[in-house]
Order: sequence, then structure tokens, then C-alpha cells
Amino acid sequence: MRAVKTLPFLNSVEQRLAGLAVFHIVFSLTVGAIGLSSWFPDLHNDRGIWNFALDSNLYETRIIALADVIQGQGWLAWFSYPAWIHEKLYSIPYHLFGHSILNAVWINTPLYALTLWLVYKLASSLFDEKIGAWAMLGIALLPSYLMQSTQYLRDSLLIPGQLAFLYGWVTLRARELSWRRTASGSAWVAGGFIFIWALKFYIAPFYILLGMAFLFVFLWQGLTHRASMRPFLASFALLGLCLTLQKKSELVNVYLVTQRENQSTPAHRETFSLSHSNVEDPSGNQDVKDPLKNKDSTGFSTSSRNVLNTQAAIIAGLRNNFRFSYPNSGSNIDTHIAFHNLSDMMFYTPRALWIGLAAPFPSMWFVEGKQTGRIGRMLAGMEMSLMYLMLGLAVLGLWKEKGNPVLWLLFGFVVAGVTLHALVITNIGCLYRFRYIYWFVMIILATPSTVRILKPKESRVP
Repeated sequence: MRAVKTLPFLNSVEQRLAGLAVFHIVFSLTVGAIGLSSWFPDLHNDRGIWNFALDSNLYETRIIALADVIQGQGWLAWFSYPAWIHEKLYSIPYHLFGHSILNAVWINTPLYALTLWLVYKLASSLFDEKIGAWAMLGIALLPSYLMQSTQYLRDSLLIPGQLAFLYGWVTLRARELSWRRTASGSAWVAGGFIFIWALKFYIAPFYILLGMAFLFVFLWQGLTHRASMRPFLASFALLGLCLTLQKKSELVNVYLVTQRENQSTPAHRETFSLSHSNVEDPSGNQDVKDPLKNKDSTGFSTSSRNVLNTQAAIIAGLRNNFRFSYPNSGSNIDTHIAFHNLSDMMFYTPRALWIGLAAPFPSMWFVEGKQTGRIGRMLAGMEMSLMYLMLGLAVLGLWKEKGNPVLWLLFGFVVAGVTLHALVITNIGCLYRFRYIYWFVMIILATPSTVRILKPKESRVP
């Protein structure tokens, strides 16, 4: 049977990326222009920032301030100015071309293209280039991600860092690994982790645990299959770097809180001191300020030096932040639940898994949202229907590749990641955005099954 012909445009990943980048530019400028117009006035403000990205309002204030710093004090003052990395990036086109959301495209489109390229590389490393191309296309056209990628959001920079971290580990999994490939994979892991740590250091321990899991897989491969021990040695060195950075997290945390103490909004409440002193309960319940002061039979207390207890304390405090960060939102869930000890968290974990994988639930799909209206809810419902399908296809693909420990490890990353975020985040809209990295990995895992189902039999290669 003769192979199905494809257009020359589809034969090069560079050409695909170029086409998608042009598409993103047109899409971004269109969304920005609508945001600056009088169309859909209930869904955006007069500066072009849409309601689904309210964080962008605060970020824009700091972006303008940074552009003014460049103008008045120079680049050295801009470099030393306390701000998030993405705020500094967006301030450059603001300084060069003017204060307009339309100029965010200078940063957003390269980050969008980098994200898609890393999706392609990760999927190609796991499967093959054809799977990589289809996974890249599917993620590129995900409607909510497209919309989010037009705003001033930290996630636009964080997601490439997360993908780079995963791609680096997958690159190191080869049984016979050259020193050059070892160095390349190690660089991707280190670079990705630095971005994760710099942008959201409180999720860094989760990625350290993932790195430890890869280390054990590489050790097992080396001992049972007589494979090269270079992946294991590289992993050991990388974990040392990650743990060193993580020890600096509390100092960075205190610094950021000090610099932003007057910027109390949901976007920056994610950064808080380990004492949780900035968490206020309107009812006056003091247990919320120190949610883990009541020590239970597990020995769970904030004074513990145990790593698990420390991270559990951070989860409890972060959850309390989110409980009171969106008081008027129509998509809050379980805001009445606080964690006072480790047992509370463990009992809530099954529900957190359900929320992480399935929310927003079908009952919310056709109800008008306060921020995004009925259109936003219906769009979320359409995407969640797709994600339910992707979950099933990913499981089917895993079963066909059940002897591949790396695929199972990545699936575990998805399940554990959405569960941890649901333990912390009590607002479905916010949770939706934070899950993109897990949805991207799930789409990659589901793509082989999707291609097998959709591909015509006559075009299959025997």
C-alpha cells in the first residue's frame, strides 16, 4: 500500500513551529485588540487584561514600574530591582515599544514556541518524532492554554522550565549514554530546576522527589541490565545541586515577602513565610494562623525538622492562603476545610485526587461564571471532556508499554502533581491553570493511543 503523502510544510519541525508562532502572534494581537475594545466588556478590563488572568493586573503594575526604572535609572538598576523574572522580561518590550498588552507578544510568542518545542522533544524522546509532532500540535491548539499564553503570567515561563526538567531526565534514561548526551541531559535538568525554584520554590521538593525516582530507575537499569552507570552518576550530582538550592528557599522566601509586603493579592500570596503570619482568618480562629500547632499522634508539628512534616506544614499554610484569597469567586471548592494535622491531610487526599483529575465537574460546565461568563465555563467543560478521554487513552497506552518504567514514572508525576495542587488550591479556576504541565504530560502519554485509533489502516507501517 502506497504511503499517504504529506505537505512539505509538515515535514520539518522548524517549519511547524514557525507556522504555529505566526498563528500565535495573530491570535495574541486579536485577543489583545478585543481586550482593548468595547466588545465583551464584562470579560476584561480597559487595559486588555482578561478576567481569567486577574494576576496580570498586579504584574502589569510592576512591569510598568520596571520599564520606568530602565528609563530613569538604567539597566543595572533594573537588574537589581526586586521582581519576578517574568515581570522583568515583559518590562523590556514595555520600555522599547510602549505600555500596551499588545507588546506582550514579544515575550509570549517565543515562550509559546519554546514550550511547544520542548513538548516535541519530550514526546519524541519517549516515543518517536511523529508522536512528538502530533503531541505538539494538540497542545498548541488547546484553547484555554492559547488564551492564557496571551497574558502576563508566570506560568508562561514556568511551564518551559518544568518541561525542560522532564526532558532532561528522559534524555538520561538511555542504557548506553555518551558523555555528550549526559552533559546535555544534565544541563536541561539543572536549567529547568533553577527556573522552577526561582519562580515557585515551594513546589521544588516535589521535583526533587521525582528526580530521586529517576535515580532509582537508572540504578535499577544499571544493576539488572548491565547498562551504563552514567545516568545514575549524573542523577546523583543533579540531586545534590537541587538539594543545595532547596536549602536556600527559606532565605529567598523571607526576602520576597519583605519586598512585596504591601502587595497582598492572590497572585503574590503564594509566597509567604513559614510562620504563616500573613494568613488571616475573618472568624478570628487562631488555629488558622498556625494550622499545625496541634500536634497529633504522628508527631506532625511545625517545629519538626523532618522533611515530610515541613512540607506538610507548607501545604497547610498555602491552603489557608487560598481559602481566603478568592472570597467572591463562584468556583471555590471545600474552602471550609483546613488541615490541622497530618491525619486531616491524609483523609482528604482521595478527594484531592478526584478534584485534581476531574474538576471542574460537569455540574459546573453550563453555569455562568462570575469572571469568565457562560462561554468560559463551556470552554472549560469541553476541555475537561477531552482530558477525561486523554486520561483513558494514557492508561491504555501505559498498558501497552507496561514494561517501560519511565512512562509509569511520568504518569505517577501527573497523578501526584494534580493531587498536591488540589490539596493546596481551593479555587477551581486557579487550579485549572496550575495543572497545565500535568495535562501536557498526559496528552503526550495519550498521543500514541490516539494516533493508533485515528490513523487509517492503509497508512500504517507494518
